[in-house]
Amino acid sequence: RHRSGTFAVVTHGGWIRTLFAGLKGVPLSRCLNGTVAHGVAGRLDVSPDRGLHLNITPGVTIFPPS
Repeated sequence: RHRSGTFAVVTHGGWIRTLFAGLKGVPLSRCLNGTVAHGVAGRLDVSPDRGLHLNITPGVTIFPPS
C-alpha cells in the first residue's frame, strides 16, 4: 500500500540532484540550481487521484532553461 500526504523534499548536497537528473536525463551540473543548497527544496504531494506532484520552493530551479 502506498502512502498519501505531503512530504518535504530535503536536499543535502548531491542526492536530490542525482534523482532529478536520472528522471530527466540531464547533466547534474544543470540540475537543481537555486538558493537552497542544504534544506527544504520543495514539497511532494502524493495522492491516489493525482499521483506525485512536486511543488518547488520559490528561488529553486530544478531544470534551468538552456
